[in-house]
Amino acid sequence: MTEDNLKKAIENLSQKKHVINEGALKAKETLENGEGTVNHTSHHMHKQSLMMDEFNKSIRLLMSVFKESNFDDMALMVTNPWRVFILNFCIGILRGLGFMIGLVVIVYFLTILGLDLSQFLPLQISVK
Repeated sequence: MTEDNLKKAIENLSQKKHVINEGALKAKETLENGEGTVNHTSHHMHKQSLMMDEFNKSIRLLMSVFKESNFDDMALMVTNPWRVFILNFCIGILRGLGFMIGLVVIVYFLTILGLDLSQFLPLQISVK
């Protein structure tokens, strides 16, 4: 008897359009007509999959744009310019040191080979 009362109450509520919106009525009709929810869910999942694929493509495009534009370097410089200044200063000192060491090595090998480098120097330096 309680099932019959419950069915009557649900039927009475479904007739009152001001209580239930149109979406709920359409869902009820779909279920009563036997249209499967599996097909609807499958279509919804396919649509979500396509949207995710498009989203992934957009993210990959943004990543490549940021990578080629050196966006991370610019963000670092904007957020902490003193760190970038000190880092570039140290790199410049190391490059200068490397240049001088390389120049000394080249001059040393040229003197070992017996080349007279005094003609290139403005000072008179005697090499023993």
